[in-house]
Formats: sequence, C-alpha cells, structure tokens
Amino acid sequence: MVEGKKKIGSAKTVLVFGQGKRQTGVISSVVVRVIQPTKPGKRLRFTGPTTVSDLAKRHIEETVMVNVDRILEALQLPGHNYEISITNLSAASAHDIGLNISGFSADLPIQLAMLSAALQLPIPGDIVTTGHIASVAGNITAVKAIPAKIEAVMADDSVRLFICPNLNQDKSLKTLSPGEHQRSLEAIMAAKNTMRIRQVLAVSELIKLVFAEEDIVLASLRLGFYDPIGRPTESNSSTDEVAQYFYQGNSQRFWVALERFLLSGNVDKVKELLESFARYHNARQQYASLLGQKLQQLLYSLPPATRRLTITFPLLDTSLCIRLSQFAQEHDYEDVCVLFEAAHGRFTATESMIPEPTTKNQSQPENDSRPFNTVTAMISEPALAQKLHIPIDSACGSFILKKSTVASWEQFEKTLVAFYIHLQRHLSPHAIELLDHQEAKTKALALLERTFRNHNGRQQAVVQAIDGTHGGIKSVLDAVTEQFKSEQQADYIQRIFTDALSPLDWDGRVAFMRAALQRLAPFLPEEIKTQPPERFAHDYEVIVQTFVQSFDKVNQLLRTL
Repeated sequence: MVEGKKKIGSAKTVLVFGQGKRQTGVISSVVVRVIQPTKPGKRLRFTGPTTVSDLAKRHIEETVMVNVDRILEALQLPGHNYEISITNLSAASAHDIGLNISGFSADLPIQLAMLSAALQLPIPGDIVTTGHIASVAGNITAVKAIPAKIEAVMADDSVRLFICPNLNQDKSLKTLSPGEHQRSLEAIMAAKNTMRIRQVLAVSELIKLVFAEEDIVLASLRLGFYDPIGRPTESNSSTDEVAQYFYQGNSQRFWVALERFLLSGNVDKVKELLESFARYHNARQQYASLLGQKLQQLLYSLPPATRRLTITFPLLDTSLCIRLSQFAQEHDYEDVCVLFEAAHGRFTATESMIPEPTTKNQSQPENDSRPFNTVTAMISEPALAQKLHIPIDSACGSFILKKSTVASWEQFEKTLVAFYIHLQRHLSPHAIELLDHQEAKTKALALLERTFRNHNGRQQAVVQAIDGTHGGIKSVLDAVTEQFKSEQQADYIQRIFTDALSPLDWDGRVAFMRAALQRLAPFLPEEIKTQPPERFAHDYEVIVQTFVQSFDKVNQLLRTL
C-alpha cells in the first residue's frame, strides 16, 4: 500500500556484494506482508529473487520477529505471520547478479517493514537503514562494509537520511576488526558534510527517526492503543520503550496533526483523523471530553481565508456525531451541541472558546527566597526563546494567508482576530481557561492599536492591508507579532520577579541580594563586595536584568568566534 512517498511494509536498505576493495553497495528494499499461516508453527515465508541463508532466516525468526512480537504484545495486539521478500535492484540486476543475504545487516529494515505491516504505519521512501539487531531486547550493533554502503547511498539523490549503528558507543566491531571499525568511522565523518546520517544503539531510537507522529496516532486509533490507561509503564528494554512511545502522548499527537492538516488545507487527512477518533471512542462507548470545544477553538484559530476556501464541511459525518453523542454524560451535553456546530462549520460570535495565556509560571520553585541563579536562568535568552519566542514565531510562520491584501475592514478584522487566537493557542496550548470570541476581538484590536500607536493607529494598518503597501496584511501581522512577543516577554519577566519576591518582603529581597553578591563576587570590585546587600535591595530587578543581558551578549559573542 502506497501513501504518497511512503509505503506500508516496505523499507529501503543497502546491501553489499564483492570482497575487500571490490565491494559494491546496492540500494534494495525489504517488503513484508502480513499473511495467513501456511503450516503449523511456520510464521515466516521468504520469497523473491534474493536468497536468504538458513542462519539469517533463523536469526530473523528468533530475534527480529520476537522483537516485533514483544512490541505488539505490549500494545495488547496479536502477533502475525509474515511474507518477506528483498528486491534485487540497480547494480545487482544490471550485472545479472543475484544477491544473497548471509549476514545480519538487513535486520533494521526487516524489523521496520514488519512493524509497518503489522501496525499499518507507512515508512518514508527516502530513508535507508542498515544494522544488526543483536538481542530480543532491541539492541543494535555494528555491521561491516559501512564505507561501501555510504558510497551507494550518496550516489542516490532520492535518499534523505541514512541510519546505521552507533559505532562510537558500540565496541563490538572495534574488538573484532579494528581496521574495519576505523574505516567505517572515517567514512561516516566524511559523509556527514554532504548527507544526513544518524547513528542508533537501540530499536527505540530507530522508531522515533522513521515513523511520523500523525501516522502513529492514526494507527493507535484504528488498532486501539490510543489510550495508555491500564498499560504497563515499566521500561526494561528498548522494545518496551518502543511500545511506550507508540501508546503515550497520542492525544497531543492528535491535536497537533489535526492543526497541521487544517492549516495546510489537507481536508481529507482532517476527516480521516476525526473519523478514526470518533470510531475509536464509539467502539469504547465513551464520549471524548471537550471534543466540541477543542475542535471549535482550533477552527476559530485558522485564517478566515483558509476556513472559507480550503475546508469543506462537515468535517465529521453526522451519523458518527450522533453515535458519539449517545455516550455523553450530563456534563457533556453542552459540548455535544458545540461539536455538531463545529463539525458542520456553523460559527457565531459567541461560540468560540479561546485559551488565555498561562498566567502562572509552571516551573517556579516553592521557596520564596529563590537563589539568584534560578531567576537569572529563567529570564535568560535561551529560556525566553523556549518559553515565548519559539512558540510565537512558529505560530506566525504557520498562519498561511492566501493573499497579501484584504478587501475590507470586516475582512481585516476577521483575519486579525483569527491571528490573535492562533498566537494564543500556540503560546498556551494546554491552558484550561477559555475566552469567548468577543473578548478575543477586543484584545486583538487593542493589540493592533498598541502596535501602530506611533503610526496613526489602526487606520494606517488597515490602509496598508487593503492597498498592499509595505508588504500588505502580512507585514501588519508581523508587526503585531513583534508587539505581542515584546509584551508577553515583559509580562513574563515581571511575573518571574513577582513570584520570586513580594514587593513588600524587604527581608526576602535583602537575602536575595546577599546571594546575588556572593554569586557575582568573582566579577565585582572590592569596594562593591564589601557593601551591605540592603544598599541594592531596592533595585534588585534592574541589577538582575542587566546581568542577564550582559551574560547573554557574552554568550552570543563566544558563539561567533
């Protein structure tokens, strides 16, 4: 089954024929299908032009397939029987050479193709893997002929990523063949300048590099491992970690994927996700809590043009909505009404519910006399980037506009409000408090006024958006983003200081400055070191911010040298 450039049950690898300096790498594909059993106790069937040695077959059955079985068992899914074929491609067929698999370097693609076939997870066609799965716990060890394999991968323009064992951590090849180990390391280092290579030590690392988040959540809904309740949390091996990775975090995966597909206008994928989500909950005879409000909130955060031009309603079939509503409890009734409206694209000014920004710092320490270095770390450049700048910039970048102009004030206002909601959702995706559409509109217009207060206020912004001057509506939203970012940063820093010390807590401020002077002692002149902390307690906020800004500038300078 092909899904775009992805295929289910098909994983690319690179095989080698020849000896010594005459070794030649060949890009090939492992293809796996789930089949009905043919003989009692016989779960594997090998077909195709490439032959597989008895030793390799036994290893695949006793180690690779057992790995897959353990993952499926942890997901509470049954094991399968498989048909495996390895295609004979490129140079091998051109020279009329039949490939023979006698070693274990195809373990990784075989394991990927088995999992792909069992879970219906598509594998990208631009990833090539090689490596030996050494145990049923999922450990990956070195294989030979890495230089020849890298040469073959580099010659194929369709390959985006090459995954191989981590030779720096795995010492097995070094012990068995020091010369081979060194040549492999040198080949990897040389190739990293021109291609993307990732080295792995365990199956859990491999899985995270290959399977897409949206594909995992779809598989979890269809096969029933979406909800981790009642599943084991112990991680005793790499295969246990794989199972946990598959069944944990699927709720977040669902909403992130849904938003991405909505923003890109991929309505088929949106409907596929929502239908799978509804069928999963219907099968369990349970209503998905707050589904209607979350879906409506997401739709309101989209650019109006995207909502109007690329989305076809209903997003969820009425019959599925009705079936889902039958399992709603009394506290879900209001949300059921919202679900029907959102699924069918019926919007009113009072229906939207938008999350407020988080007002409480989630990382704040419990001690009111927090040390100086904790506060400085929380308002440093990297901390501000992670907390505010990256989510806000990501929101701005993902808000796709069809045109650089708007036709009227009404269209401008709708775009601005949608953009404001979009910013808030990305900044506070887990906020519980909800805000109605009118309040979002009021705050968005107020933000616009503050952004253009030195440029004739909102009038200048509207003219720019309608006429298309200076970048049109996009440049207006960029300016609003920068104002929003600046205000959020100022509010965040002020919250840090307020949480750190109460303005009325004089003793706490003195203790804080005492710790600060001690922390800064190596950088201070003697006459400052001997001053009492009370002298600086009134101005501790300015002192801390100045220190952080100076420290960040030094870091920036060092990174450029």
